[in-house]
Amino acid sequence: MTVLFIHGFSAESKREDQVSISKIYGDLPQRLAAAGGQQAINVNVSRWISLDDGLDLEDLTLALDRALHQNHAALLTEGFDAVVHSTGALVIRNWIRRFTTPATCPIHRVIYLAGANWGSGWAHIGKSQMARWARWAMGTQRGLQVLGCLEFGSTWTVNLHAHFLEKGHDLFDDYGVMEFCIIGSQVDGPGTLVPVRYGCEDGSDGVVRVASGNLNHHYLKIGPNPDLAVKDIRWDDAQSYAARMLKGGPAGEAFGDHAFDAPYYRTRADNRPGEPGNRAPQDLGPLGKSRARVPLAVVYGCAHSGKDVGVVAGRSVSTTILNDLIRPALGCTKATYEDVAAQFDGATMATRQKATTPEHISGVVKALRKVLGVPMDTAFAPAAQYDPHAQVIVRVTDQHGQPVKHCDVYFNSFGGGENPGVLINTLIEDHHQNTSHPGAHTFYLRCEHWETSAWTDRLSQVRGLDLEISVVDPVTQRVLYIPLRMRLSPDRLQQFIRADRTTVIDVQLIRLPEGRTFIVA
Repeated sequence: MTVLFIHGFSAESKREDQVSISKIYGDLPQRLAAAGGQQAINVNVSRWISLDDGLDLEDLTLALDRALHQNHAALLTEGFDAVVHSTGALVIRNWIRRFTTPATCPIHRVIYLAGANWGSGWAHIGKSQMARWARWAMGTQRGLQVLGCLEFGSTWTVNLHAHFLEKGHDLFDDYGVMEFCIIGSQVDGPGTLVPVRYGCEDGSDGVVRVASGNLNHHYLKIGPNPDLAVKDIRWDDAQSYAARMLKGGPAGEAFGDHAFDAPYYRTRADNRPGEPGNRAPQDLGPLGKSRARVPLAVVYGCAHSGKDVGVVAGRSVSTTILNDLIRPALGCTKATYEDVAAQFDGATMATRQKATTPEHISGVVKALRKVLGVPMDTAFAPAAQYDPHAQVIVRVTDQHGQPVKHCDVYFNSFGGGENPGVLINTLIEDHHQNTSHPGAHTFYLRCEHWETSAWTDRLSQVRGLDLEISVVDPVTQRVLYIPLRMRLSPDRLQQFIRADRTTVIDVQLIRLPEGRTFIVA
């Protein structure tokens, strides 16, 4: 068995010799090789350049393929496993997409240590002028191209993961690749003082959110009704519908089984991971598809990096991660994949149980007291660091695939068919609009909240909602984007938005030119 290690963003060593590269990963490669027992484990470590403004992830993926062919061609024929950290997740997944096929993929298992599969909030901060000055002082560039793919709502990243949802490209069923996600949800003591929310937000390891590292994402595609040709839509009817919706009142017909209040849109795809025990998701419908769920473990007392609590080689967590998670993953077969997923579930449950103990609370408070040198507020509740969150990416394009720049995305708590117990906006902790694709909005929701002695399910109290998307084009009145209103009943809301997961809602709005735009006399 051969295991290839791939590091994350901004982790490359200054030197290219074997010793320097090995130090990137601490002692994890050596400990893994020694833990093989009767089965020999050969370890290869890698180094890639992330802090060059001109290199993008396609360049880095090609460079990986070239390095494998030129120096380690045997791996491509004999097969190998991979342990990747942070941004390395995007590198290895893109390499599988670009340079392998379901019939020839040599990778058996990929273990993601805090994989930045759906990006990081630090990405758009890393592209700032302040970051430019900081990197200049350190003698490096910012890695702008890579940061663009790490920004929440990145089109490149959404398309990367969507590739493996297409027919014939399922990573588990077609490529034969087993994936495993391991991540922490606790920022190191000093990290809680960082004056940037992404360095200390709950449900995150200080760099990557649990929901962002989890590959059990939901994908929902909404597009034009295939039974209604766009050329047959009357301008006056569409304009009247849009005017009524913008006023906030009922705009179209009653919501039917299709969940829309007008004939313009329908659900075009619905892809979700399976439930525990290899059970299929509920109410997939005729266009729905399920896939094998990926084992996910949230590790107690674990952060993105650091010598003490870092997910790669932190002294206090490395033994647990290696023995309880990495080794079972490397010994996994397709027949035991769901069993390992259940084992990872148990690790997550144990983590959240530990987070509620007095030992956890006193430990975090003591760490902060040591940093601050002053007593902590007794009302401080560090168990909330482990509050389960969800991430929702709404990407809006027109029917031609072009980004819609000036769209409003609104979750109406008074839709859904029932009166809300809480408003959805009280769950939203963060909203980010992608700088390269302004039609991509990412929302971060606190689905459960620690209250005194238990976690309270807040998402179920929303009791459904209406997703409403509208556009007012500031350039011309001769183009109308037909707005969308989709009802998510309480049950459907629970199906599509889940704690510790990312949901992608890919929307194609109909762009309609005014009726007199082209006249044939």
